[in-house]
This record gives sequence, structure tokens and C-alpha cells, in this order.
Amino acid sequence: MALNSPNCAAHSSILTSSTQTGFYLTLAAIPFSFIVYTATQAVKNGEEPFVTQFIKKYDYWLQTYRERNELHTKMVEQAGYDRLILQHSPKNASVDYKFNEYVPRNIMVLTKVIANAFSQSFQYRLTIQCSRRLENQPRQGD
Repeated sequence: MALNSPNCAAHSSILTSSTQTGFYLTLAAIPFSFIVYTATQAVKNGEEPFVTQFIKKYDYWLQTYRERNELHTKMVEQAGYDRLILQHSPKNASVDYKFNEYVPRNIMVLTKVIANAFSQSFQYRLTIQCSRRLENQPRQGD
């Protein structure tokens, strides 16, 4: 069946449009391939190709991520090592954690520290008030 026959007249527009699209895509691929080829070739004076420069422009964060990941790995390894030491160390049976004998001493020391701070604060305030009163009093020789 020839393309000029009356039975094929309805399909002639479909055939011509698909051949035109393929033709133009092939035609456009030739300069596109040439552009990509020239962009990936090394420059004569020893510089890197444009595409390599473009990629390296955006991979500055790789070194930062590498250093951060190494540090994180070391920290996780050290934490695992510390955990093993704590889990397999002998338990101290002489300390009763429910009724710690050092708590009353700590409370007493803390109470003394708080009392000392209040007394120093009171003495400081008293000194300031006295100095203000002395400044406001008239002098006797005037």
C-alpha cells in the first residue's frame, strides 16, 4: 500500500509528525554531543576541563563530612569501650546507694555555705547602707 493511496490518507499526518520529531532530535543531538565533548576536554595550558571545575566547585563539603564522620566513629568506639569497662568491672558492694552515708555531711556543708553567703550578703548590704547614710549626713564643720 502506497502512502498516496486514499486508505492511508488519515494516517499520513501521524507518520509525518513522528518522522519529523525523530529527525529533529537526531539533528539536535549532533551539536549537543560536540558541546559536551569540548566541555570535557582538557585545556591546552594545563587547566582542568570546565565540567571537572564545575563539579569540584560543589564538593568542598566532602572533606568536612569526612572529618566529621571520622570523629563520630572515634567517639562511638570510645563510648563502646567505656561501656564495656563499666559493665565488666567488679561492683563495689560496700556502698549502699539507697542510704548513702555521705548525704547528711553534704547537706550540712551546703547549709554552712548558704549561711555564709547570706551573712556576707547581709554584711555587704549593711556596709552600703551605712556609707549612704554617712554621705547624706551634713558635715559638722559646715
